[in-house]
Amino acid sequence: MKPEDYPLILNTMQAAKLLRCGRTTIYKLAEKRIIPAMKYGKGWKFNRDALLRVVANGGLKKVEEKVMIKKSDLQKVQRKRLE
Repeated sequence: MKPEDYPLILNTMQAAKLLRCGRTTIYKLAEKRIIPAMKYGKGWKFNRDALLRVVANGGLKKVEEKVMIKKSDLQKVQRKRLE
């Protein structure tokens, strides 16, 4: 599925699929405000274009400094987005 095929507002599962990582990683990134997100009830909502801008600008490269996430998870996200 191409990024433009996703809806403009994403739930956690859709954001994880778009960034090709796990939902747990998405939760951690959102809670630490590393990726743009909005808490909506008990869940999170994400703007598709804002997520793509963060990835395109290399915003996930500095995640290791801000939050403890497995280094391998971050590398997977970055590699898959570049493919």
